[in-house]
Amino acid sequence: MPGMLRQKLPKKALSSKALGSNKAGATSAGRGQPKPKMSNPRTQPGAAGRKKDRLVALPGSDETHDMRAHSVERERIFFEDGTEIAAPEMRGRVMVYCTAEEFDMKELQKRHREIYNASTLTVYPELLHGGLSAERVGGAVADVFYFDYGVVVFWGLVHEEEMEILDRVVRPNSIDPLLSKDIEVDEFEYVYSVTERPKVQNDVITLSVSMAGDATVKISIAHALAQSLKLCIYEKRVSLMASESKHLPETLAESGSVGISSLEIHKLIGELFIHRSAVNLLSTVLDTPEFFWDVPDALQGLYRKVCEYLELDTRVEILNARCQVLGDLLQILRDQQNFAHGSRLEWIVIWLIVIECFVGLLEVASMLGWIDSAG
Repeated sequence: MPGMLRQKLPKKALSSKALGSNKAGATSAGRGQPKPKMSNPRTQPGAAGRKKDRLVALPGSDETHDMRAHSVERERIFFEDGTEIAAPEMRGRVMVYCTAEEFDMKELQKRHREIYNASTLTVYPELLHGGLSAERVGGAVADVFYFDYGVVVFWGLVHEEEMEILDRVVRPNSIDPLLSKDIEVDEFEYVYSVTERPKVQNDVITLSVSMAGDATVKISIAHALAQSLKLCIYEKRVSLMASESKHLPETLAESGSVGISSLEIHKLIGELFIHRSAVNLLSTVLDTPEFFWDVPDALQGLYRKVCEYLELDTRVEILNARCQVLGDLLQILRDQQNFAHGSRLEWIVIWLIVIECFVGLLEVASMLGWIDSAG
């Protein structure tokens, strides 16, 4: 439910802005415009293994005051007697989708500008930020972030709007799109509060109300969420490969051989090499984004805190360790196959020598007359 939800008041309330403007109070139920029929991707929950109940404190409003390049003053609401009403909380959902290996950013940018307002699209290193207009989202504040490595983050949209953007903008400009069963999705909630300290807990991102209009805050958080989901793709792939090959050391220990051909082992080694190369390339994705090179350090601190909640560093270490274990296992299997192949060659040489000796004995026997050569 994006945007600010105003509570019913016991007496008539007046706004410091133009009365009757209810942009912030719009909900998906009251939009009145027909929604296009969307195709729902078959998805799996992302980052299922993280500890969602852990609390990570984010930089507070005092610490982030100097980092807001475009802070927006919140609307002040008063009773008729002049008493100011405390601002209600603003809530909404944050959805993260990984649908492809990468995006064609030039074509995606062109497509977004064709469908939505061109002035709402801002280009940053590694991503495009689209601030959707009020007409598109029923008057509520909403953002979409396209990352060049195949991840899109929706901030403050409803499901139908997300599916529309995925169908009309994202999928036509995807490079190596993922199968429906491989698409990863992660879901969060954001809350702009006037009472709670900024934090992340149980996948709820609590921020100060003063940050509500700051796009750089959303970008900082979106970077961490996108990197986490991209990492989840490789975690699933390596885990699948580990589960498919876990029987090999057991078979080797029981029977002394793995029971698969050298060709199959070489295929496994090649598949692992592809995954390890992808993980090495992933390290460039997981580096601190270029966006933070030219912004205040407090924004990078916010990004680091969200990464801490998502346990990015720990997950990368575990992924590298799993790749190393698989690499060691397959190296042992390859050595075992090489040894078996060498043994076969040795036996072939031995039998060739035996045959040669036998033929030589026949020739000697024939020369000595022990064997009738004519016969």
